[in-house]
Amino acid sequence: MPDDIQSIENLIKASKGGKVDDESVQGKFQKKQQEIKIKEMEKQAKSKSDDLGVPYIDLFSFPISSEALALVPEDDAKRLSAVNFYYDGNNVKLAAIDPKNKEVLDLLRSIEDKYHVKGVVYLISSHSLKYALKAYAGLPKI
Repeated sequence: MPDDIQSIENLIKASKGGKVDDESVQGKFQKKQQEIKIKEMEKQAKSKSDDLGVPYIDLFSFPISSEALALVPEDDAKRLSAVNFYYDGNNVKLAAIDPKNKEVLDLLRSIEDKYHVKGVVYLISSHSLKYALKAYAGLPKI
């Protein structure tokens, strides 16, 4: 198929919200737009964390251990928009869209009490939360 016909087909797909060939100009453009959108979301989350006086983390740049993730059941993580991303036996780090939410803070206290650790709640973007929730797929189901 000639390149100009492929380009037209990709434009039509893109205008309808369809999947575009990643190697096409439109595909590269869509990918770049998505990267910019994600960076803006992370920038807004960082700014919000500064306003709230809580730490911020981008979970794409931090490895999430399965031991940490397992401390918060997946259903609770989805309901509270919060995941535990760090656990070393002495400390836990919980990440939440709303780190001031009473239920999130209660969850942190229950983890601290149950495992005799100190904990901190970080603010994350919704994009980081989606990324972290995908990690639950790798946990063994009991």
